[in-house]
Amino acid sequence: MSSITEWNQLLRRAVAAFIEWRFRKRSASLALIGLGVSILVAALGGLAVRFRSGDTEFEFGGGASFALSAVGLAVGAALVGLGTWLLLQDRREEREARERKRVLVVEQRGLQRRFSTALREALPRALVGQIVEKVIDVTPYFRDGVLAEQAAAFMHVRDARAVLRQGLGDAQPADVTVVYGGVSPVPLTFLAGTFFDDESRVVVMDWDRTAEGWRTLDGVDDGDRLSEPDLSSVSDGTDEVSIAISVSYEVDVEAARRLDPSRPMLALRMGKVFVGNHWSEDKQCAMAETFVRTLSQLANRGVRTVHLFLAAPNSVVFRLGRCIDIRNMPTVQVYQHERSDPIVFPWSIMMPCHGAPEPAYCPTLPCEVTAAP
Repeated sequence: MSSITEWNQLLRRAVAAFIEWRFRKRSASLALIGLGVSILVAALGGLAVRFRSGDTEFEFGGGASFALSAVGLAVGAALVGLGTWLLLQDRREEREARERKRVLVVEQRGLQRRFSTALREALPRALVGQIVEKVIDVTPYFRDGVLAEQAAAFMHVRDARAVLRQGLGDAQPADVTVVYGGVSPVPLTFLAGTFFDDESRVVVMDWDRTAEGWRTLDGVDDGDRLSEPDLSSVSDGTDEVSIAISVSYEVDVEAARRLDPSRPMLALRMGKVFVGNHWSEDKQCAMAETFVRTLSQLANRGVRTVHLFLAAPNSVVFRLGRCIDIRNMPTVQVYQHERSDPIVFPWSIMMPCHGAPEPAYCPTLPCEVTAAP
């Protein structure tokens, strides 16, 4: 890692620590202690102090102010004592909260190389609780940068859902915060997103390739949004629809269309498609809102299956996976893009849906690919 990168990470952490200190909730106990000390200092000025230097005697305070100073000393001492007691209570409650709460760190690995820093080492300082780390690692299934054993990788991720709560003990859902981050093939990342419903408190992080480190979604919202889909080609009763969503790269729409030219194709894209345009939490929430609205509109027209082609950063893919409502939305089948493969989209995963709660791995057969009309 270069010295410039190290300084960038150090500066980001320093800024985050300052913001946390500046805007965190002030402690009532510390405020009482501070007020009590101020009163004590003021009260000491009213006490009578005498001392002699040679034949000269000096006297400070005393007189009518002595009684007021005595009251001040009593009040100040009482406030310091009360503040100290509250401070000890606060520390005890914080300790109990740390023992009760859990931070489930889920890192999804899908590359041959490992990151220089584990996700658990880059957690936001504000998170409180015992850290439980779960790594979903499919790197053993890669060969020369390509996922060669897709079915085995799919089963590994599918089975991870059952073990994510291992180590959490009897922790209640309200006491668990999930921190997710990783880099993995799009269908596997989307599938991991379906593991966490809206009731889970999830903090999403992503790998910043420029800074070579984990980063929270702390970027500025530039107002760029996904385009709205043109639904004119989707008539009532249409069974299957394809959706291409371009965020960081342009989806190869023509290759996606060749899988089944008879399906209507809806193209959603950011106004500016480029790598690194996803670091705003508000911006990602807006993407998810457009995605959910599109699926809802298609469900209202009777669409039963959506074939989804995504070109987006890992955190965006994960977020869209969390949006799936298997009770009311169409079944979503998410495809993997492989530029060097003759089929281009050689496999996909059918996400859990109403009537089929288990996901399914779906290889794309060569006979399924046809020439576009």
